Amino acid sequence: MEFRFILEDAPHSFAHASTIVETSNGLLAAWFGGDFEGSPETSIWLARFDRGTWCDHRALAKAEESESAACWNPVLHRSPGCTLLFYRIGPHPRDWQTELMLSPDEGKSWQPAGTLPEPYFGPIKNKPLEIEPDILLCPSSTENPVWNAHIERYAMKGRRWLQRIPLRDTIGLWAIQPTLLRWSEDRIQALCRTRKGVVAESWSHDKGETWSELEVSELENPNSGFDGVVLRDGRAALVANPSAQDRTPLQIVLSDDGGNWRAGPVLEDGPGEFSYPAIIQAASGAIQVTYTYDRRCIRHVELDPSELE
Repeated sequence: MEFRFILEDAPHSFAHASTIVETSNGLLAAWFGGDFEGSPETSIWLARFDRGTWCDHRALAKAEESESAACWNPVLHRSPGCTLLFYRIGPHPRDWQTELMLSPDEGKSWQPAGTLPEPYFGPIKNKPLEIEPDILLCPSSTENPVWNAHIERYAMKGRRWLQRIPLRDTIGLWAIQPTLLRWSEDRIQALCRTRKGVVAESWSHDKGETWSELEVSELENPNSGFDGVVLRDGRAALVANPSAQDRTPLQIVLSDDGGNWRAGPVLEDGPGEFSYPAIIQAASGAIQVTYTYDRRCIRHVELDPSELE
C-alpha cells in the first residue's frame, strides 16, 4: 500500500467528500474545502495525479450568488470525450441544488456550470454507473424533509434526465448516499448510509429499471458515507467505517455475492475521523482510494488487488 496526501499544506483548513476518476494520463480528484463545513468561501478543489505526484491543485468552483451558500459533495465521472463534475451549492444539505460542469479535455478546462432541473440532484456522493453507452445510473438522495434515497437516469448525449426511481423504505431506515455495485449485466446492488447504525441494501435485476424495497444488510454503519466497486476479479470492495458509532477505523471489506462480507485491510485505525471514501479500479488493475483525513485534508492510497486479502 502506498499512502499520499493530495494537498497537505492546503490554503483551506477543512477538506471533505473527495471523488476520484482515471483519465488517459493519470488520475483526477476533487473535494470541497474551506474554513469549515458550510462556510461561504468553501470551494470545489481539483488536483491531478501524474507520474506519482499530485499536482495542478486549484479551486475550480465557488458559490458566488450568496454569502450564506457553500459548495458540497463533488462527484467526477469520465466517459470517452467528456468528463463530468457534479457538485452541490447551498447553505446546507436540506436546501441545496446540483451544478454540472463538463470538460472536453479530461479536466484541463471546464465549460460553465449549469443547474440540474427539478427534481434531479444527480450522483449525490458516489460515482454513477455507465449502464449503457451514454446512459448514467446515478445514486442520489434528498434530506428534506426526511432522508430518501433514489436512482436517477441521465442521457449524456442529449443532456437529458430520463427517470427518478425512489428506493422504497418501508421500515424507517432513513437511507441516503447510495453506492452502486454491478454484479452482472443486469444485476445491480445499491448500498445506502442510514441513521440506524446499519447499511441498507436494495437490488435491481433489470439494469436499474426497478428496485426491491430497502432491507438491512449485515454491515454496520455510523451514519457515514462509504463507497464500493466490483473488481474485475469478481470481488466487491467496499471502503467504510465498520462500526455503528465511530468514523474510525476506515477499512476495506470484501464480498463475492453482496450478501456476505469479510474483513479486508485497515487503512486507518487511530483516533480522529477517517471517512467519506471514494474507490475505483484503474486500468492497470490497481485499487485507488481517496478519503477524508481528520477533516483537515484528503489522503490517497494505492493498493494491488492481492493486498486486499
